[in-house]
Amino acid sequence: MLTIYIDADACPVKEEVYRVARRYAMHVVVVANALLRVPAESLVELVVRPTSAGGRREGETPTQLAGRDRRLAGVGQLHR
Repeated sequence: MLTIYIDADACPVKEEVYRVARRYAMHVVVVANALLRVPAESLVELVVRPTSAGGRREGETPTQLAGRDRRLAGVGQLHR
């Protein structure tokens, strides 16, 4: 399955991405520096990446970056 990564702090077309992802059953990882609402769907995952945590390491892929962070799924699961 393909995965779409979104920089939610800079992406002006998040709703369009969600719509396309639903149509083609694609997994979406939304990366943001603060909690935000994402569709409460199993294919959409929110990763909160606080800016004070040191940022992305040189040569680090989005998958590695996401693996170091808190993963939050859906609107109702906003845990710390």
